[in-house]
Amino acid sequence: MRPLAGASAPSVRFKAPDGVELGGHWYRPAAPRAAVAISAATGVPQRFYSRFAEWLAEQGVAALTFDYRGVGSSRSGSLRQLHADFSHWAQDIDGALAWLREQGVRRRALLGHSVGGFLAPACPEARSLERLVLVGAQSAYWRDWPLRMRLPMAMLWHGVMPAVTSAVGYFPGRRLRLGEDLPRGIAMEWATRPWRDPFAREEMARGYASALPPVTLAAATDDSFATTAALERVAKRLTATQVTVRRIDPAEVGRVKLGHFGLFADPLGRPAWPLLAELLFPDLFPERSAAQR
Repeated sequence: MRPLAGASAPSVRFKAPDGVELGGHWYRPAAPRAAVAISAATGVPQRFYSRFAEWLAEQGVAALTFDYRGVGSSRSGSLRQLHADFSHWAQDIDGALAWLREQGVRRRALLGHSVGGFLAPACPEARSLERLVLVGAQSAYWRDWPLRMRLPMAMLWHGVMPAVTSAVGYFPGRRLRLGEDLPRGIAMEWATRPWRDPFAREEMARGYASALPPVTLAAATDDSFATTAALERVAKRLTATQVTVRRIDPAEVGRVKLGHFGLFADPLGRPAWPLLAELLFPDLFPERSAAQR
């Protein structure tokens, strides 16, 4: 990996609005042209996004990565004792955006991955941003999944997940090789999605109905979670906001597949990073072909 040109990535600590302390890393070049907070997918630690954050810093864009409460550097004590659901993770994103604002970089955006994008409209601090790019953001509704995957995915998320979580007291994702461990409230809220509409939560309904900065919903065309139907479900709820949908064909960046996570993986997703940067700050990153990178 190339060294960061005048950038560093020290660990940082900040608080969510309810006072819970969170851990992150701040990738800041010497003279940032803009800044972005990267909010993670469910069960994905901030380190997964570190290469992308480093690349952004090399381009002059400061980047904040962080872990939600109960995950990675924001985990403390027993998960069995932690009360946390997706409304708390939305507060964590809001705390990250508030910290980002305090760093004094005028131009700021959010890049939210999966649930990190889905929850973003519920964050009051999102209204202070220039743009929101929500990658693979969707509500995890089974009818939006490809037909061939509905049964196995439903069995895993709505059968195995609640059973294991009830028995253990939290979801042991690490032991099952399904990402990071998850607090009980997060796992059970995800597991009961077919019977609960997450858009109906007060903070979600209010946030999605409010006027937000321009939103781009982006996803790879082979993303089994963020299908066309899933993106449309999110877009139609953003009733007072300018919304653009950007589907990324893996062949567009010289890849055969990308899926739900590949856009941020290195080296798989690296050819797509200029495209993601352009979605965040179009004037700073004029369109360039993957071959030029």
